[in-house]
Amino acid sequence: MPGMAEATLHGPTVRVAVVDDSPEFRIAADAVIAATPGFAAALTLPSGEEAVRVLTRADADLVLIDVRMPGIGGVAAARALGRLPDPPTVVLMSADPCPVIEADPAAHGAKAFVRKHTLCPRALRHLWSTCATPG
Repeated sequence: MPGMAEATLHGPTVRVAVVDDSPEFRIAADAVIAATPGFAAALTLPSGEEAVRVLTRADADLVLIDVRMPGIGGVAAARALGRLPDPPTVVLMSADPCPVIEADPAAHGAKAFVRKHTLCPRALRHLWSTCATPG
C-alpha cells in the first residue's frame, strides 16, 4: 500500500477508516483515532457496501470494520477489500465474541479481530505494529 513501509508510529500518519452501522461507535472510534499520535481518521462509513465502493478508490492504511451490519457484513467486505490491487490492512470488530473469526481472522479476510470495547490508543498502535505487514 502506498507509504505503508513509511507509515509507522514515528513516521507519516496512518490513515484509518471506520466501517460500522452504529453512528455512536463511529464517533467513539474517531475519538480514539484522534487521541492516538500518528493516526488520523481517513473516513467513516455506515455499511459494507459503502466500504467496498469507496475504499476501492480512497486512501486508507487501516480499516476497522464491524462483523455484523445490514447488507454486506464485515467479512464479505473484508474479503472484497483483500482482492484490491493494493489492499488496506483490515481488522474485523464486534461487540460480541466471535470465536470462529477470532481463531482465524485471515480465513475471514482480515489481519485481526478485536472486540470493540478494547479499542483504545494502545490497542490501535498494537494492531498497526502487528498487522500492517504485506501479504
